[in-house]
Amino acid sequence: MQRLYIPGFRFHRCSPRTMHYGKLFDRMIEIPFAGRRFRQRMLRVWVPGNFTRDEKIGVIYMVDGQNAVDHNLTAYGEWDMEDHLYNLEKEGYPRFIIVGIDCPHNHIPRAREYTPLDMDKKGWDKTNPCYGEAFGEFIVNEIKPLIDETFNVEHELVGFLGSSMGGLFSFHMGARYPGIFKFVLPLSPCFECYTNATLRQFFDNYHLDGHTENRWAFYMGGADPLERKLTTNCEKILKMMHEVGFTDDNLYYLKDVSKIHHESAWSSVIEELLKWILR
Repeated sequence: MQRLYIPGFRFHRCSPRTMHYGKLFDRMIEIPFAGRRFRQRMLRVWVPGNFTRDEKIGVIYMVDGQNAVDHNLTAYGEWDMEDHLYNLEKEGYPRFIIVGIDCPHNHIPRAREYTPLDMDKKGWDKTNPCYGEAFGEFIVNEIKPLIDETFNVEHELVGFLGSSMGGLFSFHMGARYPGIFKFVLPLSPCFECYTNATLRQFFDNYHLDGHTENRWAFYMGGADPLERKLTTNCEKILKMMHEVGFTDDNLYYLKDVSKIHHESAWSSVIEELLKWILR
């Protein structure tokens, strides 16, 4: 069988012990406004089994891209996204590719990259200055056109996924670019870095309107202090979304107080969240 060729990407040979389905491709990119140590970064694209480039396909954009499908690539934990998407595929749900950008391998520049507005809560503000707004523009203006040129994208099935600081960033991407990202999955989002006044300003700046066909699926755990701490501001954001018209038709909140702040927890709920998105 002829090997699948993705122009501009190289095939990444993953062990079937750590990636069980599909194929992974990557290419080096440069993020110009990141710190010098983290400017060169890997852009990863996973495609499902028996994929051909003329197939009309959905796209899930994902931060912390090294955590998506191959345990050998991450020091944090893996989402096993290939298994979850395969399970959904077997049940008749649409097929997706995953587009992920590796994060900086240091928690401070990672937080700066995923935070669109400088933090102003005591203890968090040492991370400033943040460049999440510029990073989002980079994804929309540089990465997305590359993906659209390379694949036959189903534009009504384009979404954004992230956890923790990445959950905050995924909220930003869905709110800032609702015409592009039709569904958003902020998991354990870290709104905790903002004071109440800034959190309200942060939300109001987006001019969100709940009368939309776009769908949002939030998740919070609760089995460790960090999850419990993050829940307070996440639920404030959910309340604000209800205030501007979001309903059970386009806003879903899954809370599991038995789960900790970790990739294993986020992996365990992703199928339920995607089934709600795609129902």
